[in-house]
Amino acid sequence: ESFLEVESLSQLNAEYHTVFAIDNSSSMRENLASVIDSIRKTIADPETLESKLQPNQFISILTFDENVNTVVTQERDISEIFTRLDEIEVGFPSTNLYGAIKAGAEIWENEISLDAITYGSLIVLTDGDDTSSKVSKSDALTATENKDVFFIAASDSVNTDVLNEFTSSS
Repeated sequence: ESFLEVESLSQLNAEYHTVFAIDNSSSMRENLASVIDSIRKTIADPETLESKLQPNQFISILTFDENVNTVVTQERDISEIFTRLDEIEVGFPSTNLYGAIKAGAEIWENEISLDAITYGSLIVLTDGDDTSSKVSKSDALTATENKDVFFIAASDSVNTDVLNEFTSSS
């Protein structure tokens, strides 16, 4: 004899965090609008603007040039997220890629226990390499241990060898 109980995800103590880190350094001038548009289309239907977020899914958005700036933290309201996305502008020439990776990975902690489930993913959209040297690659790698990190290259000049160090091989 067996028993199966199915409970709605919205009733579980579970959270899923999606963190977008957007390179807004001056080299992204030509690509920034399309990057922002792709995020909009990922989280909401482009025609109806209806949210595509799953129950208990939270969105955080960072931008990075020579600095890392928080745009949105753990938000579910699509109109609020869109308003903040519309405020993003091209920044300074330097790229604090490692700082953005570290800051993005620190927004959530993965936890799977009887009390709670918390999980997340960091999605980095960039066209270049770290040029600021404000955060070490080692510190960024440490922050991303046991976390899912994805990169979307916004140009052909991205140093994929460096980015591969942050992605899981399994």
